[in-house]
Amino acid sequence: KESVAIDRSFLISDVQVGGTGIAGDIKITTGSLALNNTAQISVDSKGTGEGGAITLATNKLSLDNKSSITAETTSGKGGNITIDAKDTVFLRRQSLLSTTAGTQNAGGDGGNIIITSPFVVAVLGENSDIRANAFTGKGGNISITANQVFGLRQQLQDTPFSDITASSALGINGTININNLSLDPSQGLQALNLTPVDPSKLIAQGCNSGRRVVEGQSRFVVLGRGGFSSSPDDPFSGMGVLNDLGNLVPSSMTVVPSVTQQITPSPIEIVEAQGFAKDPQGKVYLVSHSRIACDRPTL
Repeated sequence: KESVAIDRSFLISDVQVGGTGIAGDIKITTGSLALNNTAQISVDSKGTGEGGAITLATNKLSLDNKSSITAETTSGKGGNITIDAKDTVFLRRQSLLSTTAGTQNAGGDGGNIIITSPFVVAVLGENSDIRANAFTGKGGNISITANQVFGLRQQLQDTPFSDITASSALGINGTININNLSLDPSQGLQALNLTPVDPSKLIAQGCNSGRRVVEGQSRFVVLGRGGFSSSPDDPFSGMGVLNDLGNLVPSSMTVVPSVTQQITPSPIEIVEAQGFAKDPQGKVYLVSHSRIACDRPTL
């Protein structure tokens, strides 16, 4: 269950030029498999024999930057590729899955490609392909079972875009089957209520201004700002607002809260006494200016 990354490397079981046998098989079981930068897994036949078989079981398969998994032949029947990915199959930047036969314009039927994965993902403009083509023989069969296939289009022949092809240049085209996994579209959905709603039943009848309030029944009361509370039974009193200070202010005027300022009396100036005086009762007073006392006390 380890993750395997192959970078600029090859895992090959081929029949070389001039050979007649069948290419060997490759089986890989791993947690995740990533092929990067022209990395290749192949069971090709460059002679007259048939291609081998590739079987991959993984959680996630990723091919990037011209990487490939192939079971191609020069003139024999193409091999088979079976991929079981529990998560996702990614094809990026001219990557390739191919069981094409007759790569040198010769005979042989295309091999089969079987992919089972929740998602098969590519970028449409990056020319990453899934091929089971042939030249004079019959095209192979491609079967993809997934929730969704993104960025790949079924085509009758290869294009500069990301394609799925099972064509034959001079023979009979193969088949392409894309099967959606069994999904229940009703999961998580709730049935709509088709019974019309009577709007009059959404308003409590006790809130009508023309009805008498019954003891124990709910009622709707509007509280006026800064004044007494009003009820629907009260007559309409206009737009006047009772000021918090108790002054009724017309609606056309803007009420500006007044600021009460405490006036501090000026302090009494202290003046040095210049003399004294005596009243008829005999009380002596200090005075601020000199004057002749009517009855100057004896010192």
